Amino acid sequence: MIAASQNSVAQRPSGTRTALVVARNATMRTIYDALLAPLGWATRHAGTAAEARAHLAQAPTELALVELDLPGGPGEELMAALTGKAVPTIAVGPSSVPAGGAARGAAALTRPFDVKEFASLVQRMAPKGPEL
Repeated sequence: MIAASQNSVAQRPSGTRTALVVARNATMRTIYDALLAPLGWATRHAGTAAEARAHLAQAPTELALVELDLPGGPGEELMAALTGKAVPTIAVGPSSVPAGGAARGAAALTRPFDVKEFASLVQRMAPKGPEL
């Protein structure tokens, strides 16, 4: 079940798009929120691949940001499901992102990353999104 405190599509401001942020750590989800908001993105959160699948079943998303080191199952399986549904996806890994993630149509981002690099990648993955 998805917690009521998490952002929902119904609560997003007019003119924004929705990104699904999938990260095991609440602090990282907050950091991603802070990076995505100035780019015009509202966010929904998931801490596991199962929670992410529940979000996707409830509402579509225009972008997914997935950390690959998820509890309860590898993020690579979720990546395959997202790219199979044609959701622009950014795979985030602690030191290197497996080549398979990028090969399935996802972009790869290695932590730590530069904020400008992050913004550029988000813009590239969703080219019709808000300008920087």
